[in-house]
Amino acid sequence: MQRYRAGQETKPQKRLQAALVEETESQWQPQVRAQARERAATSSGMMVEVTAYFGFTCTGSSDDGRERTLTTPISPTYVTEILRLRPAARTPNGSSPGTRA
Repeated sequence: MQRYRAGQETKPQKRLQAALVEETESQWQPQVRAQARERAATSSGMMVEVTAYFGFTCTGSSDDGRERTLTTPISPTYVTEILRLRPAARTPNGSSPGTRA
């Protein structure tokens, strides 16, 4: 670090660059996520996007299912509860939310 501050080097070596990126992300990213959760729970709420598979059986349509994306706003009242329960949540197939099986 002293070489960079003294102006002797301008680009970090690959190992040092990787270490700097990793350390910065480990300290910075959790703070950003915590701030976003706090904002969602107190004022702005959040948007939830779900991809679902729907089948159609009405007259004149095929029986083939179609994949649709649904997006809906969630009010701050419910966001607090959702964020509190999320770490313990599991999908029916046993994976965590947000991961694909």
